[in-house]
Amino acid sequence: MAAEQGCARGEYVLGVQFACGRGVEQSYAEAAHWFRKSAMQGHADAQCDIGQFYMEGLGVEQNDVEAAKWFKKSANQGFAKAQDKLGIMYENDGRGVGQSYAGALLWYKKAADQRDAEAQLRLGLLCENGTGVRQSVTEANKLFKRAAEQGETTAQLILGTRYMEGKGVRQNCFEAARWFRMAADEGNACAQSSLSQLYKLGHGVAQSDVKQHNG
Repeated sequence: MAAEQGCARGEYVLGVQFACGRGVEQSYAEAAHWFRKSAMQGHADAQCDIGQFYMEGLGVEQNDVEAAKWFKKSANQGFAKAQDKLGIMYENDGRGVGQSYAGALLWYKKAADQRDAEAQLRLGLLCENGTGVRQSVTEANKLFKRAAEQGETTAQLILGTRYMEGKGVRQNCFEAARWFRMAADEGNACAQSSLSQLYKLGHGVAQSDVKQHNG
């Protein structure tokens, strides 16, 4: 068995199997064991996953410092998901790292540049609010669009709202409806409500009470 022979990839795959209960009895403790072994050999995915386990206390005692340590090891290898997670830790009360908007911006940008949609969304929110960076609704909207185009539903909702309100973009109810519909189709309740209102008013779509009720 590859994992038992010390293969980092095999150890990681076995950890995923234990985490999901795929072909084995589900066990976060066993998953953490194999993720840690793989992570110690430098496997970036495993480093990110054991970091997540420490953050949530899955199969291990919850420990933000350990979580940050493993996220950073993975992030330094260019793993976008870990870069985004590390950015969250820097932004949100400095869990395990010491609060730093500069740190959050650094890691969100690295992940966003790799087309990580969640990082693009978070970076957009920092730009919109001027948190740790010069406020720019235009730059925020660019980031929201990049995330929305990858199917990030919160970004689609925000972008739809921007077009509906004309905030940082030319007001366009047709574009608003298009982005609301994308998010609504993925089950975003706020987008469904906003789309219903557009149908009710006939803005950007044909007026329809049926659509209003069905979302």
